[in-house]
Amino acid sequence: MRRFPHLSLLATGFVALLLLCAPGSIGAASLPGNSNMDLKDFAFVKHQGIYHIFYTQVVHGLPDDEHSRALGHATSPDLIQWTELDQVLSVSDTYWDDLHVWAPSVVERDGVFYLFYTGVSRDANGYRGAQRIGLAISSDLVNWTRVDQPVLALDQMPWVYSNPGQYGIAFRDPFVMPDPTDPGRWLMYLGANPAVDSLSMVVGVAASSGDFQQWQDVGPLWITHRSRTYNWAAESPHVFDHEGIWYLCYTAESGQPINFCTSPTPLDPDSWVFRRRLSDMIGEDTQFWFASEHLRDGLVDYFAYSSGDSIEFKRIAWGSGYNFTLEAPDPFHVVRMAWSTSEVHVGDLVELQIESKNGIGRNAALEVIESDFMGHEVVVDPASVGLPSSVAITGETTVVPWTAQLIDELFGFSGESTGLVVRMADHTAGTDQLVVRPAILAGPRPRPLPGPLPGPFPGPGDGLRPVGEGAGGAVAGAADDPGFLARVSGGASGRDVSFLVELSAAGEVKMDVFDLMGRKLRNLVSRDLPAGASLIPWDGRDDAGASVRPGIYFARVRSPQGAVRAVRFFVGR
Repeated sequence: MRRFPHLSLLATGFVALLLLCAPGSIGAASLPGNSNMDLKDFAFVKHQGIYHIFYTQVVHGLPDDEHSRALGHATSPDLIQWTELDQVLSVSDTYWDDLHVWAPSVVERDGVFYLFYTGVSRDANGYRGAQRIGLAISSDLVNWTRVDQPVLALDQMPWVYSNPGQYGIAFRDPFVMPDPTDPGRWLMYLGANPAVDSLSMVVGVAASSGDFQQWQDVGPLWITHRSRTYNWAAESPHVFDHEGIWYLCYTAESGQPINFCTSPTPLDPDSWVFRRRLSDMIGEDTQFWFASEHLRDGLVDYFAYSSGDSIEFKRIAWGSGYNFTLEAPDPFHVVRMAWSTSEVHVGDLVELQIESKNGIGRNAALEVIESDFMGHEVVVDPASVGLPSSVAITGETTVVPWTAQLIDELFGFSGESTGLVVRMADHTAGTDQLVVRPAILAGPRPRPLPGPLPGPFPGPGDGLRPVGEGAGGAVAGAADDPGFLARVSGGASGRDVSFLVELSAAGEVKMDVFDLMGRKLRNLVSRDLPAGASLIPWDGRDDAGASVRPGIYFARVRSPQGAVRAVRFFVGR
C-alpha cells in the first residue's frame, strides 16, 4: 500500500496513479489516472467511513490481450486524497478468466463483500474470447478469493446471442443490487447482444435467491435497444432510486454517451421510459463521460463517472419530478464518530469523538437517537439530553465532553437502561450505541413488602437494570426522594392489580399505566396523596374501558418532589 506522490511502474506493467493534491490541501473530488492508463468501469463503495473504489485498468500502448488484466483498488477518507492498494483479481493462466478482468460491482451482505466482474477467457473449453460473469469474496475489501468457475454465462439466458466460437460477444458489466420488491432476492443488470439483433446491445436482468453462484434469467429491458434509443451500445448499467422513481443509467456510443431511463419499479420492462441523454437534463457537456455509477451515503447521493484519465465524483442535487443536477461534493467529511466508552450511568462524564477531513472552521450538525430496552427508537432534540446540535470542528479529531443524561418520559417510563446514538444530520456517520444506565443511588434501598407476591416477572437478565426489586415487580427510583416507593401486588393470576405508593411527604401524585410500546393506557391517579402508604387499584382496563391483553406493562409514578419511578408488572388472564 502506498500514497501517490509520484509516478512509479508496477512490476506487472501497470502505472500507479498520481495524488494531485498535497496532504492537507483541498483538491478536486476525483481519482486521478495519468497519460499511460485509463480508469474505466468501476465499483464505488463505503465501509467504516472510508470510500473504496475498484476499477478496470487499461494501460495504453499494449496489445489487446495484454491490457485490462487486473482491477485496481484505492481508498479515500474524503474523495479527494486517495491511497492505492494492491491490485485485485490479476489474470493468470491458472484461472478461467485468463485474458481480461473488467467492470467490478461490489455488494455487502451480513458483513461479507461480493465482487462480481466480467472475466474473459483466452480459450477455455471452446469459450475463445468469451465474456462471462465471475465472483470473488472478501471480509475486508482487501483480500479476495475467486470462485473457481463463472457464476453466469451468456448461454444461460435464452434471449442472448451465443456463439462460443465467435470472439467478442457482449456479456459484460454486471451491476448487482437487492431486489426492492422481494426481500432476500438479488438482481443483476448487465449489457448483452440480443439474439434477434446481435449487432446491438441491450440491458438484461438476472435474479438470484441469495446463492450468488446461481442466477436465473429475468429478461431484457428493450427500452435500451437501438430501436428506441438510436444507439447500438448499452454498457455499464446501474440502477438507483429517489422518492419512488427508479433510474437506469448506461453508456451508449453517442456524442453525449450516458443515457438514462426512469420507472416506478426496477423490473417491469413496460414501465421504463427512455429520457435520452443525461447531458440534456443536467445542462453539462458529458462527451467524455462513460461507465457511470451511483453511491448513497446516508442522505447524500453521489454520481460518479469515468472520464478516461480519471474518475470524477459529483453530488446529486435533486429537483422536481425525475430531474436532478450535479454539483461539487462538500469536501468536509466525518470519517468516524465514537464514544470513549460503551456504557455509562447517568451523571458520568463521557467523550464524543469526531474524526473528520477538511473540517477546520466547519460545524458538524448532529442528530440523536434514543432507544429503550426493547429496541424502540426515537429521534430527539440533542439539547433534550444535554448535547449540542452543532459542533465546531477544531482538527482531525474533535472531542465533545458530555455528562450522561436521558429523557425520563421518552417511552412512558423511566429508570431503565437506554441506548444513545449520535449521528451526523445527513446520516453519513454515527456512533455505536452507548448504553446509559440509571444513576447509582445513595441512601437506603426500598423496603420489601411482607409476604410473597405472585410472579413470574422479568428478571435483570432481560436487559433491564432495576434499582431495587420488590416481591413482584421491578422498581426504579430517584435520589432526590429516597422515601418515595412504588410496589405492585396481584396480577399474575388475575386481572386486578394494586400498587402501593409510599410518600415521605404529602402532595400531588400522578400515576399512569403504559404498554411496552410506551403507549399510555390509563391514568390512575392525578390528585393529592397523604404521607405514608396509599394503595392504588387498577382493574386491567384502559381509558376506553377495554380489557388489556395478558402481558407485561409499566406504571409510572411522579412524586410531589418531581421524582419519577416506574414499576414493571405482569397482567394475567
